Amino acid sequence: MKKLTILMLLLALPAVASIADTNLDIVNGYYPGVINGLSTSSSRADTLYLIGGPDRFDGKFQDSYSGVVPDAQGWVGMDLTAPDDLSWHISTYMADNLDPNFIPNHAIYCGDETIPSCGGTDPEGGYANSMDFQLEWYGLTANPYLATNVTVQAVLNHDNEPGYDYLYLQYEKGDYWETVAEFNGIATDVNVDVSFTVLPSDYSGPTGDLIHLRWQGSSDGAWSDADCMWPTSGMAQVDNISVLYEGTQVIYDEFETGMVNSNWSVSYPPSVGNFAKVWPLLYDVDPCSMNDTPQFGFIDDGIIVPETGGTLGQTWTYGPQGYIVNLLGGIAGPDFHIQNEIWSPTLQWPAGSYDGCEFSFDIYRHQILTNGLFYVWHVSSSTDGGETWDSWQDRSFVYYGGPDYLRSDNVVTDLMLPGRDAVRLSLGIYEIGWIWGFEATDGTPSPYFDNVAFKIYEFGGPGISAREIDLAQDSFPAIGDLNFSDLGANDVHFDMARNIALADDLINLPGDSIVVDISAVRSGSELLDAPKLYWAMKQNPLFDPYRADPATSGWVYGDTTYVNEVVVVPERWNFDLPDEDFLYPGDVLHYYIEAQDFLGGDIGTTLLPGNLDGFGVFPGDEDYSPLQWSSSFKVRALPTITDDQGAQTEILLWNDFGSRGGENEWVHALGRLGYEYDLYYTNGPSSGVGNGLGGRATPAQIAGYETILYTSGNLSSFTLSNGDYENDAGNDVNLLDSWLQFGNRNILLTGDKIVTDLMNSGSAGVSFVSTWLSLDYLGESIKPFVQGQSSPLVLPIAGNGVFDNSFIAYGGCPVAEFDVVEPNGNAERIAEFAAPNGSGGSYSYAAGIYNQNMNSNVVYFPVDFSSWYTPSGASTGMPARTEVLADIMLMFGYIPPGHTTDVPQHNKFALSCFPNPFNPSSEIRYQMPIDGNLKVAVYNIRGEMVASLFDDQALAGPGVLSWDGRSSSGSKVASGAYFIEAFTDKSRLVEKIMLVK
Repeated sequence: MKKLTILMLLLALPAVASIADTNLDIVNGYYPGVINGLSTSSSRADTLYLIGGPDRFDGKFQDSYSGVVPDAQGWVGMDLTAPDDLSWHISTYMADNLDPNFIPNHAIYCGDETIPSCGGTDPEGGYANSMDFQLEWYGLTANPYLATNVTVQAVLNHDNEPGYDYLYLQYEKGDYWETVAEFNGIATDVNVDVSFTVLPSDYSGPTGDLIHLRWQGSSDGAWSDADCMWPTSGMAQVDNISVLYEGTQVIYDEFETGMVNSNWSVSYPPSVGNFAKVWPLLYDVDPCSMNDTPQFGFIDDGIIVPETGGTLGQTWTYGPQGYIVNLLGGIAGPDFHIQNEIWSPTLQWPAGSYDGCEFSFDIYRHQILTNGLFYVWHVSSSTDGGETWDSWQDRSFVYYGGPDYLRSDNVVTDLMLPGRDAVRLSLGIYEIGWIWGFEATDGTPSPYFDNVAFKIYEFGGPGISAREIDLAQDSFPAIGDLNFSDLGANDVHFDMARNIALADDLINLPGDSIVVDISAVRSGSELLDAPKLYWAMKQNPLFDPYRADPATSGWVYGDTTYVNEVVVVPERWNFDLPDEDFLYPGDVLHYYIEAQDFLGGDIGTTLLPGNLDGFGVFPGDEDYSPLQWSSSFKVRALPTITDDQGAQTEILLWNDFGSRGGENEWVHALGRLGYEYDLYYTNGPSSGVGNGLGGRATPAQIAGYETILYTSGNLSSFTLSNGDYENDAGNDVNLLDSWLQFGNRNILLTGDKIVTDLMNSGSAGVSFVSTWLSLDYLGESIKPFVQGQSSPLVLPIAGNGVFDNSFIAYGGCPVAEFDVVEPNGNAERIAEFAAPNGSGGSYSYAAGIYNQNMNSNVVYFPVDFSSWYTPSGASTGMPARTEVLADIMLMFGYIPPGHTTDVPQHNKFALSCFPNPFNPSSEIRYQMPIDGNLKVAVYNIRGEMVASLFDDQALAGPGVLSWDGRSSSGSKVASGAYFIEAFTDKSRLVEKIMLVK
């Protein structure tokens, strides 16, 4: 196998940014979005439980006798907003350069000298996540009736994560703090000289005559020295602080005589409160599961933390006496946010080769994304029996979803310290949605935690894990267009799915490389070599002359990931493939990661993904199966272009539900019908990281697709994005709007919550619904509108001209809810929900809508394609979803190739061309469902009418026309692609036809 040598080019922030100005990402917990490697010599036959497991009561939070009495079992509730003694303090740490007059020199330090080094050049010391430390000074003004010109001078070092963590200099201005200077990134010997004016109305204190200043060190919820994702020497060291009024020095601090003699004092933000409690019985709204045993929760009932008075639910009142999780910052007030966790007792790790491990728990979750309350989990390990601990480790996700009970299983092998002999666990709730602009206004009593287990097993190699959003994304040429005069210019990049730009940058910038966490977890082992990425490619031969290397397979080494010029992110590797002369439209690339470790003569190997069946097997190869190789480790370079004139695949399937299900149903149906299509797969769609179709393609690049098939499963958020950089930086709505405006386009939209999401996503989403779907939105769950049916029968409206097969809209367990809509304007209801007895005519709500606008056909179902089930007793050779899709595609103008179809029935409008390609003429065959107006015309690829073939009344039944390749003026047209369009009063069909000479 040929080795491909690559120069790794990392961006300034290599794979560390996320969907907003925080380094946490959002994910629906039902689909945790993490893929773990498998050791080729692992064995789970000898599995031990450190907590939980079969026939054990620990981790169940109940007594072992009755099973109904709450028992915390040594778990402790923690309020992470409580003050930490290690904040601002006087220290000599990293301070010598600030004042050479003193050796050693003292300065006021925001950080913790005791944080262990993260390795490499990172010194001991640093700062933690979720830090809010304040150093304050009050000074009496000379005249409370006059404004005061204040100057603050100082010298400082700062070392904090760029774009996320900050040192602020502020003064109190009425009811808020005004920032006069901020310090971000890495800098030394910074001379501060800041002047500002404090008005009389902004003075503080009981008599309104004090000037209130503060230095504030603030960090977000992830990436710091605590998790070694951004190693530093601490937030800041500040020295020689002067405060001047009107140019006259009022105070000066050089901190050599201790804090007692300082003019500055440390203050702490108020804590929110510790709401953790084991409840004997908690109610839920999951119709499929229940738990009548004790569970841990964080409900504010006004008793656990008496000062709050309790928080009552508005919509969701099923908690104890109607109480829910506190939304208003607890006892700290509405400017603060709950961060509560429960920590396990120390779990001792037995001797032996138990290096694999999994952390599992039951959770009742009812975390509504826009309410901003998320659940979290962490693990920490120790090598000295629990005397000292590694920082809390996780996947940098916060989780939402529900309402439902969920078993969360998390492989955490790679998060453990080598040689660990103890572990502890954490579960919790964070109100952190404000970072993404979500304001908590109506909460729920969830989450509830129960049935915790931690199991260990033999593992014969390194630990590997990757978040799906950190893997490679299907994409289009980087030039933002398609260049047919210079095919070699159509390079497609091997880029990460995730946008790494800050929200304030107002760009969508995918990471240049993918990121994988790899660690030597076996006690005493070391990585044998840098890990490797193996790749294999099915190449589009059209671009072979432009490739730098004709090889169709190879491998590259992973590279170390840096947080700055010298500091390494421990155990994080990045992999890249060439940006130029390598990947082109129509190529399909498979890849996997291999890592090896060495332990006493034994070489262990771990693969990601763990099963290599299907690697390098492509369409046309023997034993090919379309779903055998995971789409998460597949890159499709789009569109599939077949010649230098722009001929390409006409159908695009957009899987906006990722690995969460449904792809099998689409692939099976389209394969059964015999259609050729391109597939665009959104990695980790429930995270909203800017990688939908609108985040990777331009209107010009998808112009060649005549039909788009879209699926978003049961996602209720991050479906069709609208370019909101605070959330999902892609702009799917704008892309599809531009594409549909080309005219003569077809789109099938299926998804349980597409319209709900669009209606909640701002004016662009609402406009898209109005323009292209033409419907009225009535609610987000059809169930109460159809007499409580969770899986109603869907019936076609007679004579609708789109489809004529019934199907079940399955919404069982797990429960799916379907949007409640009705058509308006020119839109047509093509399907209805049947009554419980299976009869139609009971409801006005639409189970399917057809709309035509700007000569483009839009078909929308508020039920995702994967939930179209065949009714019991239906006599059909194909699943109902396949039959319905065949009808829709026929209405779009596609007769399934290789699929035997009957002569079109009289209730269907159909169009076909034969021969195709043709020379000198082709028969245009049509089928009229009823007598009516018919217009048939020929258009070129620019949308200009070339010839009118028929424009008159036509009788119901079949008919035949002919086109001889001439325009209406009688002149012969050039070779190439043309479109035959047939219109009736209610329907439009398009057939692509090729003239060859």
